[in-house]
Amino acid sequence: MTSADVLLLLVAFVFGANNIGVIRSAFRQVSGRAVSLYLGAAALAFAAGYVLEGSKVSSTLTTGLTNAGTQASEAALVAVLTLMAAFTILKFPASVSNVLLGSMLGVSLAMNATIRLNVLSYVIAAWLISPLSAAILAVLIRRVILSFEARTSLMAVESWSRVLGVVAVVVSGYTLGANNLGALLGFTSGPLMSGLVLLAAVAGGLLFSGSVAWMVGWRMAVLSPSGYLSALLGASATLWVYTQLGIPTSVTQAIVGAMVVLSISRKPSIVDSRVVFEVLGSWPLLLASSTVVAFVASRLI
Repeated sequence: MTSADVLLLLVAFVFGANNIGVIRSAFRQVSGRAVSLYLGAAALAFAAGYVLEGSKVSSTLTTGLTNAGTQASEAALVAVLTLMAAFTILKFPASVSNVLLGSMLGVSLAMNATIRLNVLSYVIAAWLISPLSAAILAVLIRRVILSFEARTSLMAVESWSRVLGVVAVVVSGYTLGANNLGALLGFTSGPLMSGLVLLAAVAGGLLFSGSVAWMVGWRMAVLSPSGYLSALLGASATLWVYTQLGIPTSVTQAIVGAMVVLSISRKPSIVDSRVVFEVLGSWPLLLASSTVVAFVASRLI
C-alpha cells in the first residue's frame, strides 16, 4: 500500500465523519426514533450508491478537470485531508467535492498543468444552482405532504411518515455514496482500494458523524419532521440528477439551501442567521484554502 493509498483511506474516513453527519442531522426528526437503525439503513444505501453509480463522477475532478496525472494525487489528498479534518474537528460541515476541486486546481497550478475551463465552469455553475434547485424541490415536496396530511387520518399520516422517513434516509444515503464518495474513486488504484475506501467512509460516518449533525440539524434551522423529510428528498433528488450528468456536487450546499428556504417559508421562522452565514462563507473559503494548501503541498512533496 502506497502513501497515496493511506492518505485516500484517511480522507474517506474523515469524509464519512463529516458528510454523513449532514444527512444524519435529519434522521431523528424524520423518524422520531433513535438514530442508529436509520443510520444503518443509510450506510447500506450509501454503499449501494457508491458501487452502482460512483463511477459516473469518478473522473470529473481528476482526469476530466486537468492533465496533471497521477503524480498530482498525493499532494491533492494531503490538502483534502487537512481541510476536511480541520472542519470536522470544528464540528462544521465541509463539502468534499468543494475541497477536492480546489485541491486539484492547486496542484495543477503548481505543476503548470492544463486546466479544462469548460469542466471547471459547469461544475461551479452546478454548485451555484444546486441549493436553489434543492430548495424548490423541497418546497414542492412539502406542499404535497401537507396536502396529503390534510385529507388523511392521523393514524394513516403516522404510518406514511414512517415509510417516507425510511425512503428519505435510504435515498439520501444512496445519492451521497454515488455522488460525493464516487468522486474519490478517481484516486483508487483498483477494486481492493475501492472497497477499502467504502469501508473507511462508512466507519467514519457510523463513529463520528454526530457532531456535524448537531451543527446542521439543531443549530442552523428548526423544521417539523415533514420539513426535514422534504429537505432530504429535495437535496437527494438534486444530487441524483447531477450524478447522472457526471458532476460531483455538494450535499452540504443542497441540504442547507433546502433547509433554510423551508424554514424561512414557515411561520414563525426559526433560523440562526449567524450559523447560516458561517456555512455560506465556508464554501468560498474552502475552495480558496484548499487551492493554496494543495499548491504548497505540491511544491513540497
